[in-house]
Amino acid sequence: MHHKNYTPHSMRYTTATHMLEAGIPAIVVENFLGQVSLQTTLIYIEVTQDTMDRQSREWNNKWFVNDNSEVNQKDSINHIPAFLK
Repeated sequence: MHHKNYTPHSMRYTTATHMLEAGIPAIVVENFLGQVSLQTTLIYIEVTQDTMDRQSREWNNKWFVNDNSEVNQKDSINHIPAFLK
């Protein structure tokens, strides 16, 4: 049986990736890792395309009303984040 040695960096990388893929916001991962900036954290975090697609879909479902929805226009405007208004 072959045992592989893992470096502290690879363990941090793996942990950060799994945290993001579990839906934990990048800013929380940054704080957990003790990074000074989000940019530093994002340099070595690799996220799968499936995760990217899921996160995008969840964000769109949260902030944008589907055309087939019965929510009226006034209510849908209230659901748009302030930075998009």
